[in-house]
Amino acid sequence: MTDYTNPAGSAQKHPGPPLWLLASLYTVLFIAGLLPVTFVGGLPYWPGLFDSLSAGFATWSLIHPAVAATPSVLLGLYYLSFALGGPGFSIPMGLLIAGVSVTSAFQRLLPKWFVILGLVLAAAGELSVFYFLNPKLLFLIPLTRFPGFIWIVAVGFAMPNSRAAEQQALAA
Repeated sequence: MTDYTNPAGSAQKHPGPPLWLLASLYTVLFIAGLLPVTFVGGLPYWPGLFDSLSAGFATWSLIHPAVAATPSVLLGLYYLSFALGGPGFSIPMGLLIAGVSVTSAFQRLLPKWFVILGLVLAAAGELSVFYFLNPKLLFLIPLTRFPGFIWIVAVGFAMPNSRAAEQQALAA
């Protein structure tokens, strides 16, 4: 039987890749996915539910002739794709940020201001669901998304990368 205990005095490093690298890669891939939509569609954003359907052909399934010829299906897919890409992104992102913030607060792994900023971003993410009731709340989606990317990359740098560093953070 193998003993996986940490010998006294040695630091047990995080076994995976650096967190900042994963968060940065996630952010770069997301932004890279926006570039083709922006260059092809000409819009720097995904149109909202209350905008014209003429930018709604950005989703692959919406360009099929059978779908485009059926307005009710077209509208349903358009609403679904917006819901999944707008609040459907910012609500889970808010939950992720809240989970990291609360856990880090209890373990004292991040500075207090960092945790508070995370909770503010998380609240914006969760409140973005109310966009469906009031289109003036659209700003909550990018408020969660883009500062959230910066926050999560910064967490990757700020989070302790070994158990020894974590124990020092707890002792402080």
